[in-house]
Order: sequence, then C-alpha cells, then structure tokens
Amino acid sequence: MNTWLIIGVIVFSTLVCGSFQTCRSRKREQAWRKQAFPEAECSLIKEGCRYDIALSDGRTFRQAEILGTAQGKEAEFLFGYGSMLVLRLSDDRKAYVRQACIRCVIESKILED
Repeated sequence: MNTWLIIGVIVFSTLVCGSFQTCRSRKREQAWRKQAFPEAECSLIKEGCRYDIALSDGRTFRQAEILGTAQGKEAEFLFGYGSMLVLRLSDDRKAYVRQACIRCVIESKILED
C-alpha cells in the first residue's frame, strides 16, 4: 500500500510539474510573438465590400460580397451544414460555402451603387 502511494504521488507531481512548464512555455512564446509580430490593425468584414475568396479545394470566388451565415429556413435547407457562409457572387447569385473550407479572404474593392 505504501509503495503504491509513493508511486501515485510521484506520478501526480510529475503531471503537475509538466503542466506548469507547458503553461510557462506557452506564455513565453506568446510574449515573443507579440514582440516579433505586432498585431495588425484589422477590422472585421466590412459591409458593402467585395472579397476574393479562395477555398481549400482550389476554387475561387472573385468579387463576392459576404452576406453573413445561413440561419433559420436557409440553414434547414442545407441538410445539417448550418455554419455556412452566404456569399453574393458578382452575377448576383448566392453561394453557400462551408466556413472550414475557406483558405484565404482578400479584400478587393468597395461596391459601387
């Protein structure tokens, strides 16, 4: 019994020390990244702005306006793909894109009325 207690204490203390070291190294890495790469001034998706959107399968949508995410009846239509991004393409058609498939979003130009 005493041997198992000692083994348990050693294992537990090893786990606690490992967790503490991981936390410290993560904080150190975050501090280094802040020094090396300052955060960019970044606003979120702008209304009335067009984007070039590249997907992970190689397809691209040029001059697409991001309308939002599918909700309500639109989300029911998508057969369980509820977290889809809704785009208005340059020819005024709508496209529904899985958010996980988006590789790159590049701001192209502001819409002209």
